[in-house]
Amino acid sequence: MLYVRALKGRAEVYFLIGKYQRVTNDYENLISYCKKNFHSNPHILSEILIDYGYFLCEGKNEYEEAKTVIKKALNKIKKYKFSPVYADGLRKLGIVYRHKGEYDMALKYCKEALLIYKKIKNKAGIRAIYSTLGGVFWSKGELDNALKYFRKYLKMYEETEDKKGIAMAFQNIGIIYRQKGKLDKALKYWQKCLKIYEEIGYKLAIVQASNNVGIVYYNRGEIEKALKYYKKCLKILQEIEYKLGICIIFHNIGEIYFKKGELNKALRCFCKCLEISEKIGYKQGIASTYNNIGKVYLELDEYERAKGCFKRAEEMSIKIKDKVIISMVYSGVAELYTTLKNYEKALESAKNALISAKEAQDRKEIIIALGVLGRILLEVNKYNQAILYLKKSIFLAKKYQMNLEYAKSLFELGKIYLKLNKEKEGDRCLKTARRIFKKAGAKLYLEQISNYEKVKI
Repeated sequence: MLYVRALKGRAEVYFLIGKYQRVTNDYENLISYCKKNFHSNPHILSEILIDYGYFLCEGKNEYEEAKTVIKKALNKIKKYKFSPVYADGLRKLGIVYRHKGEYDMALKYCKEALLIYKKIKNKAGIRAIYSTLGGVFWSKGELDNALKYFRKYLKMYEETEDKKGIAMAFQNIGIIYRQKGKLDKALKYWQKCLKIYEEIGYKLAIVQASNNVGIVYYNRGEIEKALKYYKKCLKILQEIEYKLGICIIFHNIGEIYFKKGELNKALRCFCKCLEISEKIGYKQGIASTYNNIGKVYLELDEYERAKGCFKRAEEMSIKIKDKVIISMVYSGVAELYTTLKNYEKALESAKNALISAKEAQDRKEIIIALGVLGRILLEVNKYNQAILYLKKSIFLAKKYQMNLEYAKSLFELGKIYLKLNKEKEGDRCLKTARRIFKKAGAKLYLEQISNYEKVKI
């Protein structure tokens, strides 16, 4: 058993730092070893298979293979349903179905696991299931239910005074508040989370918490503060050689440089992110990064390159059925066609972006898609419709403290008012947008306002 624990522990470390081929090798060796040496105890092999299936799901996005492996493990111990290993298999099978977007199946398996954990009075298992159920409801967009289970999870950890568990609960609750658009509450929980992780010296968790704090500042338009937290993350991630984390942070830093108008720096960050994503098979990273590279090429007036990147991003995002990334890509494609004055295709793409964003219940992408629709309708002189979409975007962006998106739509609305000879309203919109961009250091958008004003004069 000592060999099994050691190899399993090493595989878990490799998983954390993104060395997925080594994880695969270790699990293959474990499975072979357990088959030879533990005929009389099927629980040991089943536990290894369940963990391997979980890795296939979370690390390699191979959901069908993960489902097959975990079901095979459960079948081996179906006579021992009231056991922690069987319950853990059900929980992890629920996680696989969550990733597949089959939320009712995910809830079914998680609730079965919860019943077993309660029956055998396994508090650690109950805590884990509360966290998993919170995640499933979050993916379903049922945020109040997600918050309910994350709070149950927090309460159980507070009873044990387990700092790491408490911090994880704070992190999840912060995610829900961010999704609800309550950024101040999200920031409060994530700062609590970060403080605990720094106290216990858990480096990878410090990165996760710092990244979350950075995201709040980014959404609020405080991009220099966000950059500070992202760079803190990058330093730690490079120390521990966690490739997936390095990839995500390069993506986030690239987005800040993009907003700052430092396009070459943004492109370097996105290219590093793409290189790592392709190396480790991170499909969401590949899709979103091609989308961002497309946006950079669009700003550089390299339209064919932009089109190629958006096409690859679209193909990958559809393949992995990630509606948030699909919405991002369609918004980017709509911007491209608007620049090329192909307004019919631009409108079609923008409407698809809004549909996907609503299906994903992602407020940020809904706000962006509404703004893009408003801009296109402005270009084709449909001012009343444009005003309607832009006012919706402005209302939501203000409500959910997404200051840069608020300012971007305000700028477009100001342009419409000026076209309609409503100079007072138009100038007020442009003045407010300029102030927000200036405070954020968003030079890309400040330049757009300056260029517009030169043309107008």
